[in-house]
Amino acid sequence: RPEDRAYLLHIVNVIKKQLDDLPVSELEWGACHGDFHGGNARVTKDMQVVFFDFDCCGPGWRAYDIAVFRWARALNQEEKVWEDFLAGYMQHRIIRAPDLAAVPLFVAMRQIWVLGVHTSNAPHWGYDFLNRRYFDKNMQFLRELGDAL
Repeated sequence: RPEDRAYLLHIVNVIKKQLDDLPVSELEWGACHGDFHGGNARVTKDMQVVFFDFDCCGPGWRAYDIAVFRWARALNQEEKVWEDFLAGYMQHRIIRAPDLAAVPLFVAMRQIWVLGVHTSNAPHWGYDFLNRRYFDKNMQFLRELGDAL
């Protein structure tokens, strides 16, 4: 799929340039879940949120954690869930403008990371899911994300 390869090389360069221009000193840094897409949390009967699956956990930009949730909602076309999440989040903790501005960049980075995780783990997970439909859907999504950068 030479067109996909060419686009990946292009969008990686766009992301690198934007990352170089990102005011990283203004982004909030700290402990991050790293895989905060929503599926790694449950709400208990007494309305407490419990997080799990910390294999990607470590120090990082809070904007990335927020972007992973944004990525999952965009991938599943759940814009209302994203809007509600952001509104609820901001009731408890302010997200500063530089962090919000970085979210689209991190969403695109997340999509590339996921493609890499899936393809590099195919020898262990199997190759069946890495078919034309998988790449059509995921590359189209990446192109849509890239258009927004």
